[in-house]
Amino acid sequence: MRIVTTYNVALSNNAGKMIMHQAPSNNSGMSSFRKIKEGKKIDVIIKQFDESFGRLIMPNVIKIDVEGAEQLVLEGMNDILDIYHPDIIMEVTDQFLLELGFSAKSLCFFLIDKGYSMYQMTGESYKKIVHVDEISKHQFNAYFTVNQNFEG
Repeated sequence: MRIVTTYNVALSNNAGKMIMHQAPSNNSGMSSFRKIKEGKKIDVIIKQFDESFGRLIMPNVIKIDVEGAEQLVLEGMNDILDIYHPDIIMEVTDQFLLELGFSAKSLCFFLIDKGYSMYQMTGESYKKIVHVDEISKHQFNAYFTVNQNFEG
């Protein structure tokens, strides 16, 4: 039996406060640290995964969908990534990452440097991305793993 635990906290690469741009209620999933046209600004407390949960959680899989702040979250979980090597599922949107000072390539290189392989998730299948230049400039779902036996 697998257990899924959720926490209502904003994660980043440091601790403190940030402004979150809250999207309208008809599309609340677009709330982000990026500036968005509609929606109000709210102050949120941010934490590093390693500092807050590193001794409590030994994850096998991590799902991230934070509208461009994915690299901030990953940088705050260096220890977890280095020690436990969880598989990571995330939506990658180059445009959103660029708005926060990163890119799809920088995100991929960050994980490749930690020994991860990358796959683009397409429907029911996985396409291995061998070279970072192959990644799409469009939004796509990605699966990262250190499991060398993964066949997609």
